[in-house]
Amino acid sequence: MDDIANLKIPPEKMAVQAPHSFPGCWQVRCKFSPKQLQKLCSKEGLRFNDYAGPTWTELAVDMRRLGMKMDVIFPEMPNIDCIVLDTPSPSSSSVSSVGGGTDKAKLPKTAMLKRRRVLDEEFEVEEILEHKRRAGQDYYFIKWQGWPPTYNTWEPKEHLQCSKLMKEYHQNMKRKKLSRKYKKRKDQTQLSVFLPLVPKPLFPPLTEDTLAKFKQKQSLLLWQEELNRKCTDPGRIVVENHVDLEGPPTNFIYINDYKAGEGVVIPEDPLVGCSCTDCFETTEVCCPTQTGAKFAYTKTGRIRVRPGKPIYECNKRCNCGPKCSNRVIQKGRQHNMAIFRTANGCGWGVKTLQKIKMNTFVMTYVGEVITNEEAEERGKVYDENGRTYLFDLDYNDEDAPYTVDAAVHGNISHFVNHSCNPNMTVYNVFINCLDPRLPHIALFSNKDIEAGEELTFDYLMYKGDSSDDESPIPSSPMTPFMNRSPTKDQSTVGRREKERVPCRCGAENCRKYLY
Repeated sequence: MDDIANLKIPPEKMAVQAPHSFPGCWQVRCKFSPKQLQKLCSKEGLRFNDYAGPTWTELAVDMRRLGMKMDVIFPEMPNIDCIVLDTPSPSSSSVSSVGGGTDKAKLPKTAMLKRRRVLDEEFEVEEILEHKRRAGQDYYFIKWQGWPPTYNTWEPKEHLQCSKLMKEYHQNMKRKKLSRKYKKRKDQTQLSVFLPLVPKPLFPPLTEDTLAKFKQKQSLLLWQEELNRKCTDPGRIVVENHVDLEGPPTNFIYINDYKAGEGVVIPEDPLVGCSCTDCFETTEVCCPTQTGAKFAYTKTGRIRVRPGKPIYECNKRCNCGPKCSNRVIQKGRQHNMAIFRTANGCGWGVKTLQKIKMNTFVMTYVGEVITNEEAEERGKVYDENGRTYLFDLDYNDEDAPYTVDAAVHGNISHFVNHSCNPNMTVYNVFINCLDPRLPHIALFSNKDIEAGEELTFDYLMYKGDSSDDESPIPSSPMTPFMNRSPTKDQSTVGRREKERVPCRCGAENCRKYLY
């Protein structure tokens, strides 16, 4: 019929009579759900009636208007007025029965065979295109094998028998998600590496302060790269200044070990060494015992002797390897640290970027080793400028001819500030140089230090206990007395020789003055 609006079937009649009672109607099973049929009819301008509830649906169809979608299935049926569809199982495609109740409604033989051949065919899933979850139900957008994309449909999971395709689809989605996440992280990493080197657009035009801040950041970044290039310790160094426009020090050279000054010879050829294979298990014959000292470390490398006691580590003549538990200082600084500008007027300082446990090795204090005579001359100049980095090597009180000057040559310890309540303690360590006048100066934590906390030691410490008591190490620092304090940046103006240098550590037990 030409006008499907003329198909008038009362709803109450549709609800009570069986579908095969309508003349000229064909009863078939449909692969579409009622909602999908309704959407299709709305798109094609056809009438869709769902009078009979969820079981039977009447679709009033002008076959010629439906075009390719039905002509392919029913090429010899141009005069069919309507089709009664069984829609509870979208995945089924078999013919349930041929309606009409009489032979008059039957198709010609050729048309009937072609119709049955199409409807008896099983629809095969070619590809799963998309997945959604609604109200606890999984739905998949299906591309059917041999059908154009216009026939793609959303199907609930229970209507599909393609578990392998579902598994492959979810695996592919997972890989794509991980790939996007990795690419995003990679882009962010590359951006974070190159962003500090690329100035951001500045609006309004550059001012003198903005330009100075930009130049400062660039110079600090270059200095940070230089420090990490020269430093041989495993821990990295970061440089920060969020306080002022101070740039890198202009007269500082980074070194990793002592530098012998004029007239100073540092021997590096020990006369003795141990033959241990496991020094911690044979402490009674290891290097410390041979020198009359005690084994200084636990098995994990933490200090266990009192401040003031010497530490003798295994040297290059020893039979043990680099992983020996008696080689702690030699392994270098292990923690990442930041040289930062302090806000209390103490200039540069050092803070840890990682948590440091109590009695752990932190860093060494290195510099140029000079004679006491040279130290006296340099001290006069340093006193006029209100800063000094002289550290007397006075472990051997009777004979202490040398001083460490870290003013020009030094490592990260050059920037460590003083505190009257420090979190690091000084120890004297002997490795390849066994001369008691030339110990290495090592700084160990005397308490747990949290990440972001500033590292400090007492510039004016007193001698530790020389008894043989092996009780736990006290938290208060006790190290050999230093005649000269390595004070730095505590005053920005010249001072007279007799003026006292104020202390800015801010500790509760602050002595108010450095010396």
